[in-house]
Amino acid sequence: MSTSCRWPVQEGGLRHLPTQTREAQAERTRALLHELADILADHLTEREPVSPHDQLIEVEEAAAIMKISTDTLYSRPFPFKVYIGDRVLFSRVGIDQWIRSQAGKPRR
Repeated sequence: MSTSCRWPVQEGGLRHLPTQTREAQAERTRALLHELADILADHLTEREPVSPHDQLIEVEEAAAIMKISTDTLYSRPFPFKVYIGDRVLFSRVGIDQWIRSQAGKPRR
């Protein structure tokens, strides 16, 4: 079973390649992962910085401010969501900015 693949690894994984080739592939993979991490870090820092006066609030408080359900807050990709470990918090300044940005827009 031969498939077209741009990588030199086919059936049997890297084990059938010479040691030098495996090491080169591993080094290239490490380099690509570092490059990806740099791109991701650049992307994340392009977002608006969190104000030093900002507060991270729980879902119940954010839902009360926005007058929507907690399920809606969790399920939609709001730009003011902040993930810390397995917790989801909400930027108070981000909520205020988002509400202002929605003023005058038609409802869906």
